Amino acid sequence: MTDMQAVFQLVKTMTPEELEELAQFLEAQRDQVQNTPQQPRILGLHANTGPFWISDDFNDPLPDAFWFGEG
Repeated sequence: MTDMQAVFQLVKTMTPEELEELAQFLEAQRDQVQNTPQQPRILGLHANTGPFWISDDFNDPLPDAFWFGEG
């Protein structure tokens, strides 16, 4: 069973009150993200930090432990 399937199974077992609370929480999170003002980027802010590198596995998927705090 994938993690998303586990989430859907959990949601299926929730009471109407729990579902309403979850919906309110998700709406509040969405509203918070939408209402967060975007700060303008400052050109050259990190110009003197030296060279940088990007890992070879930069685009690889992150493990479930990263997302769910397992391990």
